[in-house]
Amino acid sequence: MEIVKDKVLLFRCGSDTAERIKQFIDKSEVVDETEDSADMVVYWGIDEVQRLARVLPQGVKIPSPI
Repeated sequence: MEIVKDKVLLFRCGSDTAERIKQFIDKSEVVDETEDSADMVVYWGIDEVQRLARVLPQGVKIPSPI
């Protein structure tokens, strides 16, 4: 997981997880997709990070925007 320009998180996840993220986080977008994985960007705000923590598997470290 990488912070880009102090505004978005860029990371790779499974295609099924990417679909769930797009459903629950308005400020998210798939930037590249293969058959079984996707590169995503998610706005790096408090609400978005909290929602992302609920969607991603436990144990995935998400940088705090605070």
